[in-house]
Amino acid sequence: MIFITFKSDNALFCIESKDVIEIVRMVKITALPSESGKVSGLVNYRGETIPVLEVSKYIKNNTKTYQKENVIIVSHYNSYKVALLADDLQDILDLDNSEIENHSILNSDFFNRSVKKGNVIYPILNMKKVINDVSQSMKAVNV
Repeated sequence: MIFITFKSDNALFCIESKDVIEIVRMVKITALPSESGKVSGLVNYRGETIPVLEVSKYIKNNTKTYQKENVIIVSHYNSYKVALLADDLQDILDLDNSEIENHSILNSDFFNRSVKKGNVIYPILNMKKVINDVSQSMKAVNV
């Protein structure tokens, strides 16, 4: 299995490469009301409007200011797409199943597995749960 590791607001995460469509440079984000939960706004991705979320909000409930040097990881689950904000990419890991730990990270359904490389533990995003959460947030603001 191949994982892409990245940093968001000084926290490390990873996502399975099968869940990534593309990694792009930062673009203009159209903001949504704060009631939108973890959804920070919307971006135009190849003619399609998709929600943007800050992965770090799943751990801490604060907002970070992103710069043009940051990246967006366009991800999907089934046919639903989201844009994940990241400070930068860290590494690409090619791991076998024995290096993946099944447990709850940070008491959250959003991270139910992790990988450990050296002394660093990377929570693996559960895209099914993230997409469901984003979908509910978008319904809350009638988008």
